Amino acid sequence: MTGLNCACYRFSVQESRSAISPADHSTKVTILRTAALWLIASSALQFVLACSFSLGGDDLESVPQTFQTEQGPRYLAFDGEHVWSTLFGARTIAKYSVDGTNVANFPVEEFPRALAFDGEHMWVGFSSSNKVLKMSLDGNVVDTVSIGTPDTAPAAMVFDGESIWVAASWGNSVTKLNLDGSVGRTVRIPGYHPSPWAITHDGSEVWVASMGSTMVDRLDSAGELTGSFKVANWPSDRTDAWGGGGTAIAYDGESIWVTVASTNFVVRLDTDGNVIGQYPVGRWPTAVAIAGGSVWVTDFLDATVTKLNMDGSLIETIPVERGPHALLVVHDTMWVANFQGDSITVLPIQ
Repeated sequence: MTGLNCACYRFSVQESRSAISPADHSTKVTILRTAALWLIASSALQFVLACSFSLGGDDLESVPQTFQTEQGPRYLAFDGEHVWSTLFGARTIAKYSVDGTNVANFPVEEFPRALAFDGEHMWVGFSSSNKVLKMSLDGNVVDTVSIGTPDTAPAAMVFDGESIWVAASWGNSVTKLNLDGSVGRTVRIPGYHPSPWAITHDGSEVWVASMGSTMVDRLDSAGELTGSFKVANWPSDRTDAWGGGGTAIAYDGESIWVTVASTNFVVRLDTDGNVIGQYPVGRWPTAVAIAGGSVWVTDFLDATVTKLNMDGSLIETIPVERGPHALLVVHDTMWVANFQGDSITVLPIQ
């Protein structure tokens, strides 16, 4: 398929001919017929493997489909038709069709990081400033919003159905943005430089995971802090100032899932903030997503994706490219942004 590297099997009829003794015509005919049958079978297999990108059949293995990008794909978002990626090192926002074809690139002046789609516009946060862009789907900048001080650094964003919520790592804050670009409220996250790193919404409240903290914080729709919940203990050689706390957070309809980088665990919470499970994954997990009745976690240092059952038991560990950093569910596929590998891997959800 266009833009994707599919695993294929080929059988060479010419090689089969060269291996047949010319003295035995009957044997030659038999083997050539066999070769033709193998060619048909292998072509059918190639077609099935190519279609696995869109079909994701239950009988197919998780065969990664990978295409190259410009430098540093960091986050992903889906607008219902196209997948968007912030290409950090290239200072570009890229737009892809669901078959992996790069349909547009929108250069920006700074290092793009976070993405969120509000149903009409794409919002982009930048790692090196306090800037958030509101973009039309053809790449035009509709509005530029500033939050906090110049080094606030939007790290992650989520749309709750009414507003865009921005987790700011250097600002140690969460900002609620109205869709007209006005700032609704900014809330300071408690702790010593917690560095809010990831954010999700459960239908009524916003949950925040912070890289410099082992706490997860919960805010109501007005931005009031309604709880702070401990999800891990620091390893003995680490402190809050070292980082390695919460790196990703997701809601599965009932529970909150949080990756803790320094412990190599994904932690499950109920919506009251109680820890109800802790499950080992690969080294330095950076993203978590729920799809197909499974939990998916990127393992940044292992260049793998860990796939778990909902009870935390291991299904499989899938090799991808270097530095997988973000996950996105697109129809029946899981997209993986490989930050260090300058590529995106697309896996079937089975």
